Amino acid sequence: MASAKFVGMIVGIGITVPTGTSDTAIRSIKPRDKQFKLTDGGGLFLLVNPNGSRLWRLAYRFGGRQKQLALGSYPATLLADAREARRRAKGLLEAGIDPGEEKKERKVAVRLPKRPRRTPSSLSQKNISPRQRRKGERPSR
Repeated sequence: MASAKFVGMIVGIGITVPTGTSDTAIRSIKPRDKQFKLTDGGGLFLLVNPNGSRLWRLAYRFGGRQKQLALGSYPATLLADAREARRRAKGLLEAGIDPGEEKKERKVAVRLPKRPRRTPSSLSQKNISPRQRRKGERPSR
């Protein structure tokens, strides 16, 4: 008989059931009344919600505080992608960088510029016809 390799576990309502963390195992998991975690190791786990959503999370410590990093939802983020994201986050931690803060900074850098503020004078300028603008007239009411 071949020896079984322990890869992960399902942590639920006070019980721990050993299971192999694989794409097949993840697809076959059914939601329960309460959310539960399917751990993969190294702080990576799949959070399974009662509505059926499956969310990848990474638990880590930075600056003496316990934190969590959202890595995406399953199946949009596959097991291999989540493991790669865990590897990158652990590399950042070794370099002394908080992966959560680094993710926030990346999001801010990608954000679109804000729209200009709508002031009463800018709104009134929109109501002026091109002819009135050329002559410097005010809009008639």
